[in-house]
Amino acid sequence: MPNPPLQKTDFSSFVQDTQALFDRCVELMRSKSNDYAEGGDAFLNFKTAAQIAGISPEQTLLTLLGMKLSRLTQLISKGKKAKNESVEDTLLDLINYVVLLRGMLREQENSPTSMPAAPSEPGLGSYNQSAPNLLQQ
Repeated sequence: MPNPPLQKTDFSSFVQDTQALFDRCVELMRSKSNDYAEGGDAFLNFKTAAQIAGISPEQTLLTLLGMKLSRLTQLISKGKKAKNESVEDTLLDLINYVVLLRGMLREQENSPTSMPAAPSEPGLGSYNQSAPNLLQQ
């Protein structure tokens, strides 16, 4: 039995859809920043979570990316139906996590106080001073 012809997507339509997607991502990031970014630090939530877990903020974000990718794999490859968060919502989160990771890496590259992590605190590097140590409070 022959395969049906593949559907074609017009590139101009694809670019317009992508722009709309990016606009939604920015709006989502703005709305979530009220809950997660405090005191003008876009990455404070990740820095705080990193200190709690004893890992770097980048590792914290990569863990969240991994969880989203795992969820997406379950939904797509196993044909599961989403109950709370749609596939589209998961894709928006993935895009934003990648953008946040890029911002974090750029912040670290541009940080004048950037230094290697202390041996007793793997992966925290220059974030020790910027994120509150909740474990000592």
